[in-house]
Order: sequence, then C-alpha cells, then structure tokens
Amino acid sequence: MKKSALIFGLAATLLFSAVGLFIYGDTQVPAPEFTGKLKDLLPPSPSGWTMKEKPIADTPEIQQAVGELLNFSDGVFADYTNAAGDRLSVYIAYWVPGKMLYPLIDNHTPDIRLR
Repeated sequence: MKKSALIFGLAATLLFSAVGLFIYGDTQVPAPEFTGKLKDLLPPSPSGWTMKEKPIADTPEIQQAVGELLNFSDGVFADYTNAAGDRLSVYIAYWVPGKMLYPLIDNHTPDIRLR
C-alpha cells in the first residue's frame, strides 16, 4: 500500500509539473525574429513585368479602419503586371509575436469581398 501511494504521488507530481511547464511555456511571447520592412522582401519584377506598390486600402478612412481592425505591425500590397494585362497581387501582413491572438489573425481572409 505504501509503495503504490508513493508511485501515485510521484506520477501526480510529474503530471502537474508537465502541465504547469506547458502552460507557462505557452504564455511566453517569443522575441520577434523579423526586424526589417516587408516591402524589402518583395521580389524584383520578372522580365516583362512591372511592380507597383499600392496602399492597403483606397481611401484614408478605409486605411484607418483596416489598421484598427487588423492591428498589424507592418503590411505591404503590390501589383505585378505585364503587357498582356496579366496581374499578380501580393498582400503581406506581419504581427510581432504577442500583438494579436492567433485565431484573430487566422480568421482574416482578405480575398473575400463583401458586397
């Protein structure tokens, strides 16, 4: 009886320690690994294409609303176009660790347009 109580106590202590370390580690905000500007990450235009950086939104009011809603640390929007009229738009947003909750960032889908 005494041996089984000791084993149970050790197992419970180990379990509580593991859960505590998991919770503690999950609440620690990592240091930012990216310190540059997102626009510096954009690739140069391929041959026959041009790149134009654009504002995140068309009007100052919408830009402010987007900034307040997304609360990103840095963002960039660029269009790559060619003479045939093909277009590739690139939209990148970055949040320093701990600035926004992951589910809120994950729920953002900029390709959905509301009418």
